[in-house]
Amino acid sequence: MPDIAIHRTCTKSRAGQLSSYEVVQSEMVATTTPKGVTKYMRALCARLGATAEPAFLPVCTRKDSVLGDCFNDVNRQIAEFGGDAVHGWQLWEWPGILVEAEFHGVWRSPSGELLDVSLKGEGEEVVLFVPDPCRRFNGSRIDNVRHATGKSPHIRTFIQNQNRFFKLYKATHGDVIGEVVLHGELAELWEEQQILGEELAMSDEARAAWPRFVAGHPYLPRHITA
Repeated sequence: MPDIAIHRTCTKSRAGQLSSYEVVQSEMVATTTPKGVTKYMRALCARLGATAEPAFLPVCTRKDSVLGDCFNDVNRQIAEFGGDAVHGWQLWEWPGILVEAEFHGVWRSPSGELLDVSLKGEGEEVVLFVPDPCRRFNGSRIDNVRHATGKSPHIRTFIQNQNRFFKLYKATHGDVIGEVVLHGELAELWEEQQILGEELAMSDEARAAWPRFVAGHPYLPRHITA
């Protein structure tokens, strides 16, 4: 198995993409802002221990925002405009496959308005966010929490592999952001996830869910279509 070079950027999963890493994705589907707060989203929030209701927040990206570095984005916003940081979870959906929570920070303005000031990989203009008053970012990355919505056993395998990859990567590379080279088991697991992610993206469950998901979706990024 040859070494694999990747660029560590964001933390959300998508078809053919590992959590926390930017790769080529399927044209058919991308993990993006949910259409609404579904029963699966509530089950995910229950796993997080969230007590607040998830809320849709506007995205007002800073010009100096760095993809995957939301906490520093918020710190820069506070230094410039005041206010404070709110820690919690940004909620994503891969229709027919899974929902996912990414530990995240947003900015609370001096007037009390919550805004997401971070760059989004798919150009989302609205995100779904639930606060978590029990957790704070201390410089160490936290893995995403994933909850299957489809019935295929391959989804569980994908989630288990994601979790294992995060642990192995963190043990080897820590919280580094930038170009990294994967070796051995990490490289093999990356390749396995690439194949499995593409298979899930083309599965009957994903194909059936996607048209229903995009129909009437009020927050769908403009470039994503049915």
